[in-house]
Amino acid sequence: MKRDMDLIRAILQFAEENCKAFCRSNDHTEYPALSVSKLPEMFHLIEKSVLDEHVELAKDRKLISADYIYDLWRIRYLTWEGHDFLDSLRDK
Repeated sequence: MKRDMDLIRAILQFAEENCKAFCRSNDHTEYPALSVSKLPEMFHLIEKSVLDEHVELAKDRKLISADYIYDLWRIRYLTWEGHDFLDSLRDK
């Protein structure tokens, strides 16, 4: 798989716009679920497996806090590092 930085940016923007900082709920289903349909239209035709791999990359890099539940990624929040990384992408 080739890393798509535009997709990473879209995932981080989704987290920034839709997730409450440091959500403390024990019910993971309350976290916003990320699906292809919730990303900008340019990503609507990507495969779910590609989205899954990119969310996992962002999680592994500690850009987001997320859980994979009921076959969907549920993003808890954008981390400090995620905010910094997203800001650096905007500066370009």
